[in-house]
Amino acid sequence: MSEDWCAEKLANLKLEENEKETLKEICTSLKECKSLESRITSKLIKSNEIFKYLDGADEENKNIASDILSMCMSNLVLSTSNENLTGILENSLKSKNPSIRSIALNEIWNALSRDVNRTLTDVDLVVLIIASLDSEETKDSAVAINILSKALLTTYDNTLVKSEFHQRLGKTDIIRCRVYEIAVNLGKHSETMLQKVHDVIDKALNEVENGDDVLLQMNILELMVSLAEVQHGLQYLENKKLFDKIGKRVQHQNLNRNPLDSFLIPGIMKFFGKIAYSQPESIIVGYPYMIQCLFDLILSGDLASLPTALDTLANVTGSSDGKMVVSTNYPEEHLREIFACLGGYLRTLPTDLKNRCFSALELIFQQDGKANNQISEIAEKWFFFIEESRNFEFLFSFIKNPFPEIKIACLNLIKTLSLYPWGVVGLKNTAGMIEYLLDRRVEFDKEAKQVKYELISILSETSVFDAHTILLLKKYVNEGPHYVEGILDVAVEGS
Repeated sequence: MSEDWCAEKLANLKLEENEKETLKEICTSLKECKSLESRITSKLIKSNEIFKYLDGADEENKNIASDILSMCMSNLVLSTSNENLTGILENSLKSKNPSIRSIALNEIWNALSRDVNRTLTDVDLVVLIIASLDSEETKDSAVAINILSKALLTTYDNTLVKSEFHQRLGKTDIIRCRVYEIAVNLGKHSETMLQKVHDVIDKALNEVENGDDVLLQMNILELMVSLAEVQHGLQYLENKKLFDKIGKRVQHQNLNRNPLDSFLIPGIMKFFGKIAYSQPESIIVGYPYMIQCLFDLILSGDLASLPTALDTLANVTGSSDGKMVVSTNYPEEHLREIFACLGGYLRTLPTDLKNRCFSALELIFQQDGKANNQISEIAEKWFFFIEESRNFEFLFSFIKNPFPEIKIACLNLIKTLSLYPWGVVGLKNTAGMIEYLLDRRVEFDKEAKQVKYELISILSETSVFDAHTILLLKKYVNEGPHYVEGILDVAVEGS
């Protein structure tokens, strides 16, 4: 495949009677060629002859031309110094056809992803990609955000780049949020980079503090969670007093002054909860009124707020550090009330919220790499606040429920509890539970069978049960999750 061959094929595309045959020939040759030369693929990418089919009405020609463009794009070498990348990609990135822009952006991102040390240094190309943030297509903008979050690490100081980037702050809410997301991604990278984009971050924070668009404020808070997960980002937000400012907005006296703030409560609770998972000491100890607000929401019984409250409690207590900090800083009587309330919800909530409660408890009792005997003791105490009995009798009723959703949610919780020594003992002390788990005839749902198999696999590795029970557990594991007993076996067992 030579430049002369390429020139000949492009010339043939100008002849209407040869176009379809020529397009197919180019496509076939590209597929068969083991090593494509960049000067050939670059010429095809820039070719107006190829682009006219991408915008044309003939669907077959459009599909073939799209395949040609994709193959050529995949051959791009972003570090090539003797080629004008902007010139090669300009037609694609400026195209009004979203599928063409998408091909170019995706291949740029793929090239960057293949080499973590590679970035874009072509300022003009970066400016073209910044312009892609204006696209109405979410897929285009998402890829552009990924590219720019990497490329701007080395090009942000360029005057043209910074000017184009900042221009988007004067556009729609959606476009501004895209800029904020990139700024957060850059700021997470290092303290130095955070200082460079601080004016963009500050504008976002100002919208949270002083704006009146609740949806926009919630979206920005979601972005700020990511920044707060790194220590220098958390420190920056604390210095800006973001936590104090938004936290006070959910206090009763302030809600009376501005009832609209009540719509922000779910977003604010999620914000604090997600940060508490990675920074429990800072949030749980530093902002106790937010934890109190969380507890009040759980005890309130407000079904509209309960999903957010359950998710937030799971984030706050999901890590070992979170369990430790909560246990140390809150009275046992208070925690007993919270978990007893959750136990009541398991019995009384509608099915969807009941499943949400099971999922939250599963996350609360999960173990991470820091789990130890002290964490096990805390988890045991909290679990038996839910139900005072020292067995799993109340959970047994849920796994016998005919609705698969509830059964699976409960089995997942039991699987998590079985990773604790006291959890296995609780299972053992529940009359009939092990026998029920081992009975394959009571389960028909595929997912339930799988979760039950995973639970039994854990139990089979413990030393709590007698030798006969261990043998049955291991037999179940060896047979697999979907084993079906033979008719003869069933008949004998039922006789």
